[in-house]
Amino acid sequence: MKFFPVNENVDLQIEEILKKIRHLKDGETAGLMKKSGACYRVNYGVSVVHLKAMAQMLEPDNELARRLWYRGIRETMIMATMVVDAGTMDNGELEEWGEILNTIELSEQMGRNLLVSTNISEDFLVSWLEKDNVFQRYASAMSIGWRLRMNGEAGFRKFPGIISDLRNLTTDQRMHRAVAFALKMGGRFCADYRPVVYKAIDDWSDKGEMWERKVAEDVRYELDAFTS
Repeated sequence: MKFFPVNENVDLQIEEILKKIRHLKDGETAGLMKKSGACYRVNYGVSVVHLKAMAQMLEPDNELARRLWYRGIRETMIMATMVVDAGTMDNGELEEWGEILNTIELSEQMGRNLLVSTNISEDFLVSWLEKDNVFQRYASAMSIGWRLRMNGEAGFRKFPGIISDLRNLTTDQRMHRAVAFALKMGGRFCADYRPVVYKAIDDWSDKGEMWERKVAEDVRYELDAFTS
C-alpha cells in the first residue's frame, strides 16, 4: 500500500465511502468472483452500478482518486477510475496505475472511465497495446473502442493503423473480448472505418488462425445486425 500525508478532508471522504461499501457488501458475489479468478486484495462484491452511483455524487478529485486507488480494494480502485480527472494526470502516473492492473474487470473500468478521455494521447494508448502486462493491453483496446463509440472517427484517428496490432493481440484468449469490442465500435460508429473493419475480418476469416476466425465471426455478427 502506498502511504500519503494526512489530509483530514480526503481521509473523512474515504472513511465515508468505505462505510457505504461495507454496507453494500455482497459476500456471495465476492466469492463467485474469487472462484472465477478475479484476484483482489479485498473484494466486497459491490455492484459497479452502486459504485457508479456513489462516484456520481463526488466531484473529480485526483487526490481522492489516488488514495482510493492505492487502497488496493476492488471497490475503491474502480471508484478511483470514476472520480479521477484524467485531463490532469501525467503519463508517469498513468503508467504507475497501469502496472497495478491485475484483473479484466478493473481493466475494463479503467478503459471505460479513465483512458477514454481524449486528453490522453493516442500514442500513449498505442504504447499500452504493446505492454507485457495483458491487463494494460486490455484496458487500452477497450478505451479505443469507447472513444470510437463516443466520438466517431475523431475518437481515435490512428485506428486504421492499429488493425495489425489488434490482430496480434488475439493470440491471447484473454484479449478476444477487448479486440472484438474495438473492431465492433469502429465498424458500427465510424462510417469511414467500416470498410477497414470488414476488410480485416474478411482476411481473418479466410486466412486466419482458429482464434482469429472466432473473433472475426463475433465482430461480423454484430456489424451485420446493426449496420445492414
